[in-house]
Formats: sequence, structure tokens, C-alpha cells
Amino acid sequence: MAKILKFNRATLAEINRLAQFAPPHKIVQGKNYLYFALQPTQETISLKSLCQKPNLRCYAVRNFKGSIIGYVVQMGKTPEDLGINEFGVAIFFSKKPKVKGPEKINYEYRNLKVSFSDTKFRIISLDGVDAFVSVKWRSNNPVD
Repeated sequence: MAKILKFNRATLAEINRLAQFAPPHKIVQGKNYLYFALQPTQETISLKSLCQKPNLRCYAVRNFKGSIIGYVVQMGKTPEDLGINEFGVAIFFSKKPKVKGPEKINYEYRNLKVSFSDTKFRIISLDGVDAFVSVKWRSNNPVD
């Protein structure tokens, strides 16, 4: 049975503080979540659900005007792959079992669905089983 993900009051208070004081384009790793700060705010915030999977929930953090000022990715378990660098973050979750021995699981996805996408944040569902979440702060491609 999947673990039900909920934020407790202390975590919500922590996210509120992060929304006020985290510098732009800062990634903050909490106990069971990642916070992506786009801009700080002094107003009250609200969380809008973007995606709900068994071990993953994604929220847009909005100010009182409804503008997105950050994102929260709540993780129920450690992701299969978590890459954090100066360009952004990539998180991959999989329900497939780990294989013992030299064999590898062949990931061939047929049904890709973009659950949410904007210029900085995207959530991709892979065959309704796996999920990929990414944040892109800047590109390493040169500009002409």
C-alpha cells in the first residue's frame, strides 16, 4: 500500500519561511521534500497541487495574487535518481523492482504524458508507473 503523503505543521511553517527568505533560484532540500525558490515573498502563501503519485507529490507555491513563486516536490521515498547541480534538478521515481545480479531493467516507455510544464518546472509521467521531475534554472547552451 502506498504511503499517504501529507505535510505536518512544522514542515508547512518551514516552507513558509523558505518562501520569505530563500534567494531566487535556490534549491533547498528538506527532510522529505525539495523547495525551488523562484522569488521571495512577504505575503501568505498557498500550495496548489500539480501532481500526485504514490511516492511523489508536486506543488506550486503561490503568493496572495496567485503568482507562482516556487515549487515543492514532496518525496515519500528516496528517488531512483536525484541529480542536483547549478543548472537545476532532475528527479526520477520508479515502481519497478530492483534486479539482483548483472541484469538491468529495460526501460522502454510507450505512453509519455506531460502532467505539468512551464519555463522552469516540468513533470513527466512515464507509462503511468514512473515519473520524472525536473527544474531548469539556466541552460549550459551558449547564446548567439
